[in-house]
Amino acid sequence: MDKKYGVYICTGCGIGDALDIKSLSDVAEEEGLSCQSHPFLCGKEGVELLKNDIAEKGTNTLLLAACSRRVNYDVFRFDGCIVDRINIREGVVWSHPRPEFPALTEEEKEDEDKFDRVQMMAEDYLRMGMAKTEKISLPEPYVLENFTKKILVLGGGVTGMAAAIDASKAGYEVTIIEKEAQLGGNVANWRQQLPVAAPYENLIPTVVADKIAAVEADDKISVKLETEVARIAGEPGNFTVTMKKPGEKIEFDVPFPLPEEMKVDENGKDLDVEAQHAKYLEYNEGRQDILQLDPNGEKFGAVILAAGWRPYQPEEGEFAHLGLGQVPDVVTNYEFEEIAAKGKILRPSDGKEAKSVVFIQSPGQGDDSDFAYAGAVTSMVALKQAKYVCDDYDDGKAYVFYQHMRTPGLSEGFYKSIQQTPGIFMTKGEVTGVSKNGSGLAIEAADTLLGANIQVNADMVVLATGMVPVTVDSPVINLAYRQGPGFRDNDIFDGYADSNFICFPYETQRTGIYAAGAIRRSMTVDESSRMVSRRSRTTSSILLVV
Repeated sequence: MDKKYGVYICTGCGIGDALDIKSLSDVAEEEGLSCQSHPFLCGKEGVELLKNDIAEKGTNTLLLAACSRRVNYDVFRFDGCIVDRINIREGVVWSHPRPEFPALTEEEKEDEDKFDRVQMMAEDYLRMGMAKTEKISLPEPYVLENFTKKILVLGGGVTGMAAAIDASKAGYEVTIIEKEAQLGGNVANWRQQLPVAAPYENLIPTVVADKIAAVEADDKISVKLETEVARIAGEPGNFTVTMKKPGEKIEFDVPFPLPEEMKVDENGKDLDVEAQHAKYLEYNEGRQDILQLDPNGEKFGAVILAAGWRPYQPEEGEFAHLGLGQVPDVVTNYEFEEIAAKGKILRPSDGKEAKSVVFIQSPGQGDDSDFAYAGAVTSMVALKQAKYVCDDYDDGKAYVFYQHMRTPGLSEGFYKSIQQTPGIFMTKGEVTGVSKNGSGLAIEAADTLLGANIQVNADMVVLATGMVPVTVDSPVINLAYRQGPGFRDNDIFDGYADSNFICFPYETQRTGIYAAGAIRRSMTVDESSRMVSRRSRTTSSILLVV
């Protein structure tokens, strides 16, 4: 590349007031480079100046002495040109204000012992920029021979469909795989969803039908139902993915590491390397090694993991003091949502109207902790379901007992609207017991905001059990990877497919694979959709870079 230089100095943002622009320009001209100044280089006229010089003068190496490279990076992007940003605004002028570092007077300029620190710093910045640019070459991307830009989305729930739609809008072909026989995920079993727009007060219909219609109408999106991943091999831009039917056993099922209990003999002594390897081969009999690529595998450039969550399954007797498993009218929030989706709220025991429902947010027993995998979402779901009761019955009553009520951000508006709904009562307190009381239930609570123990008679009780990421049960992603088929540090995050939030906030530990939605943490449909937009943009970025 034959470089033709152009130096441009912006005089806006106080730069022209603080520096001698003529002297600064002379630094560039002493090196034989043309130099121009402009009062607003990032403005329309300033950008046109740069574009005209590129088009008419053939300038292809631009040195912009102006603001930080952290801002306006999209404004000063010109294809086929080297652009170097020399930060004299934040780095010189703003960090060295003239009241503290005054310019030299005419008399002081004659004194060789006097110097203008700010002016000298700006000139040195420009010299360093010119020296650096001389050594810079226009980068050439390394393009893989087998590179593909197709995107694989694991999970056909709202999060997965939203990811596919966003990626398609960006111009990419997308394949959704869903292990169930239909799209929609958990949301397909809901009556309504939480509000997503101001004033955040009213429940809205679920977005499932609209998302499914958008996916089916998009010719860039293909859907494979009753399908799951057997293994993912390769690297970003060139993943080889083997798919199969759920429960099917095939030779390209990914091998699993040897369980710890199989690494010792009957006396508890560690097996040697050879013995462990023999056990490993036996344990993974019929499965191809991770280095063996499936010749019939499908190629993808990036993967979005949106496999979602499942409802928490309490162990037998875990919440016996609350009647779960013993009284049929004590159900989890997931089960209650399924009941509500079918029509009016009816008791499971006898099908009669459930006009009085108690919602319990904490298992109690002397501990103020919430149910496992609970949080802000389960708090808001309790408020949503309480509203169902009052919507179904004019004389309906809903009681919400909580230790922690979390409605973050703008969701506070929803909390206030529920708080003002006739028939809904909320109090902090510990539910100590649930028992049969004739044809109904008696719920006892202590340490309430009323300052006394109370008893409530109700038709049903709902426990706010949590949202468990499916990665607790299975790797899902099934990587052909020496560190194992899943993300190795998931146990640190209670099974969530987390990332390095500071360094790589949208990427998992495996480059080119992104986690979105409730598989990362419990979140609402609205939160998942907004996260998906960021994931899709990042996924698109890596496909452009690889």
